[in-house]
Amino acid sequence: MGVSHSMDKDQVDEVLTQFEATTSSIKGIESKMSKVGQYMETVQVQRKDVTNYAEVTTSLIDGLGESIADQSKAMYDYFSSSFEHFAGLVEILETSLYNLKLQDAPRQMQMEFGPLLMPAVVLVCIITGSNCYFGFLLASDDFLADALGEGISHSAGNTTANSEAVLGEMNILVLFAITHVVLIGLAAIYILVDLLRRCLKARRSRKRRRRSSLTGATVADSDSDEPDLAESEAMQMDGSNDGPVSPRTNTERSLSATASFRSQRPKDQSPTPVSQLLRRLQHAATSRSFSSQPEARLKKMLGLVSRSVSRSKPTQEWLGSCCIKEDDVAVRAAAASSSTALHTLRKGKQVEVVQAIRGGKGKVWGRIARPSGWVLLADTGSGYLAVVKDRYGGASADS
Repeated sequence: MGVSHSMDKDQVDEVLTQFEATTSSIKGIESKMSKVGQYMETVQVQRKDVTNYAEVTTSLIDGLGESIADQSKAMYDYFSSSFEHFAGLVEILETSLYNLKLQDAPRQMQMEFGPLLMPAVVLVCIITGSNCYFGFLLASDDFLADALGEGISHSAGNTTANSEAVLGEMNILVLFAITHVVLIGLAAIYILVDLLRRCLKARRSRKRRRRSSLTGATVADSDSDEPDLAESEAMQMDGSNDGPVSPRTNTERSLSATASFRSQRPKDQSPTPVSQLLRRLQHAATSRSFSSQPEARLKKMLGLVSRSVSRSKPTQEWLGSCCIKEDDVAVRAAAASSSTALHTLRKGKQVEVVQAIRGGKGKVWGRIARPSGWVLLADTGSGYLAVVKDRYGGASADS
């Protein structure tokens, strides 16, 4: 028995209207999805552009870091070499000044001008005695004394008879001559006392030096048989008083005096103290606990790396020859997982890591030379290890 269903015209029109509305809605959805697709394509293009810009920026930053590291290393080497060169020049200057023996100049001048001292003393004594005698000779002239008294009275405006009598009884020239002689005598006494004091001081120092030399010779008798320089100098000075002094004796005396002066200097005193001080400063500057990488030093100076945690130390372990441990290791254009993959390395490939840095989330990136690019060396967070250090120069790959 069949089932029949009949629809009137209104129902048919309503159903057709609903179908048309559904079809138009589907077309609207399709147009919107096409617009969304266009937007997604635009986003992909923009994402690629941003990725390219990021890669270029990363390469620029890497180049800037390498340039700063190279420049800092060059500046450090230049400063060190300049400091060493300056210390060498100062050392040469100090050695030249020391070889001139300027410290012996007063002693040498005293020895050279010593023979001229006695004629000068005799000439001064003759001039002083003649001056005193000439003063008393002028004081004995009555006419000169009266003329001087009249001149003094006229200049003072006192012309009375009593004042003229007083000036006539008092001879001014005699008082001046006596005062002159007294002052010269006091100066001579002072010079004699000073010379006597110097002689006594020199004799005491000579005796003290002789005692110290004898004590040192007794203590170091088993080590050295040479006589003390101060004792030989004293013996030469004592022996020179017995007879005329020869030029050879003067030369030996000057040499012994120079040797005694140098022997009195402390042993730790160097003839080039300034250059040694500069070299100590250079040694202190170069022996400080800095990292071996100039870039790490610069970052530490600028405060970019915390002093409590050293980030450059783990990365130094990856420098040098390494062997690829995993399959299909990507070589990227920058030290980022989103950068473009340039090459793919197979397991057992030997690479040379020239730079290693620690990235975010415990990732260690290394820049290799051939092929040029960045490789994810290890990931401490996940335990991933792409390369191993090749300690045998390719033996691991061959085996």
